[in-house]
Amino acid sequence: MYKKSNFNVIVETMEDGSNLVFNTMTCVLGVMDLKTQGIYEGIESLDTAKIDGEIKETVNTMLGTGFIVPDDCNEYDVLKAKDAIGRFSEFADLLTLTIATSLNCNMACTYCYEGKTELNKIDMSEEVQADVFEFVKRHFESRSIKRLQIMWYGGEPLLNKGAIYNLSEKFKALCKKHQAHYMADIVTNGILLDGETARKLKEECNVATAQITIDGTKEQHDKKRVYLHGDSSFDIIVDNIGASREYLGIILRMNVDKDNVDSVDALKKDFADRSWEGNPHFAPSRIRDDGNCNYDTSCVLTSEDFAKFETKQIETSYAADERNITKVYPARKNYFCGAQRLNSFVIDPEGRLYNCWNDVGIHDKSFGDVKKGYNLNRNYTKWLLSTPPPKCTDCQFLPICQGGCPYHYVDGGEPQCLNWVSDYKSRLKLAYKDHVIKQDRREEVEGESA
Repeated sequence: MYKKSNFNVIVETMEDGSNLVFNTMTCVLGVMDLKTQGIYEGIESLDTAKIDGEIKETVNTMLGTGFIVPDDCNEYDVLKAKDAIGRFSEFADLLTLTIATSLNCNMACTYCYEGKTELNKIDMSEEVQADVFEFVKRHFESRSIKRLQIMWYGGEPLLNKGAIYNLSEKFKALCKKHQAHYMADIVTNGILLDGETARKLKEECNVATAQITIDGTKEQHDKKRVYLHGDSSFDIIVDNIGASREYLGIILRMNVDKDNVDSVDALKKDFADRSWEGNPHFAPSRIRDDGNCNYDTSCVLTSEDFAKFETKQIETSYAADERNITKVYPARKNYFCGAQRLNSFVIDPEGRLYNCWNDVGIHDKSFGDVKKGYNLNRNYTKWLLSTPPPKCTDCQFLPICQGGCPYHYVDGGEPQCLNWVSDYKSRLKLAYKDHVIKQDRREEVEGESA
């Protein structure tokens, strides 16, 4: 016997009565015609032992795509099991470190949350660098690590390039010794990322991508991304992007609010005019009111408004290149982020350990240090054992959202839904439109070759 999945959503009812449906557990998008809907609606009372032919085929299709499940299946238990496997088993050979080589910074951005940290003027010393390496070495020797993934972070990590160069050399040698794969990326404001630095990061430090933030056109950007001495930072950053994109993939983050949302297209055109299409890759992000920064929160876009903005960007991108349809489709998450996973740590310049980079430098959020090791105190366990709040368990989007960023609820706050949820119908309709167009093309080609 079978029952309906808890994670089915109707995207649209079409003119012929068919439903465009989506299952958030399997991420399958499909069409249920009226006949299939009849079988689906009566699935709980259907004696599957006595069916055959077309009905049996329809039932098997719905079962295989997740729209129905065995009547003894607890889908929430399945999610919990996948969560546990993902956090504690699936990535057991992966060690992920976000290393803040410095919490000093050469900018004074209006929305930066790091102003509350206690380490704003500290760079990572050679002594702490040695302790970081020993911490990594111990993990390799005790946990059979076969993949090491580093994110260089700050403050501004390039204010302490020496730490990046020194540790990168040691990490690469350690990985070579243990036949492990080494990966690295960097989050930087771009001020110090000149061409030579980019080359060295790529060739000597294995850095693959750099996330750089530009908040709109020059006028908009220079209001928010303020150079420490009050000068314009836009031209410096853009020049450095031009020099470094030869070596690194550039992820261009744009923190969007009501003030600069209308300048996104202008910035994209500016970069397109420079023949920079494809690299950088644009990644707009909504500025959130987290209560931990000096920022006029009246400028914050609602999740719904940002979702509509994102959908418009996706539709424009798809119109320019149909291959961009991949940006529409969601993916199921076993858990939300690396802060909830075993063998994932954030390290501040003094060697303290954290789960989330939002907490870096705030001492009372730490759960140990690289020299003495970590403690199973609440700062650590609340992340490893975090689960979406009870209000999320009845949501059809739970497999995709997983309660959103756990930073908002691990200490009892309210979960924040993913932007995608606010405008999912528009995006899935676009995905279906793309499917129909490509199916028609295939049939036309087949007809011509027949």
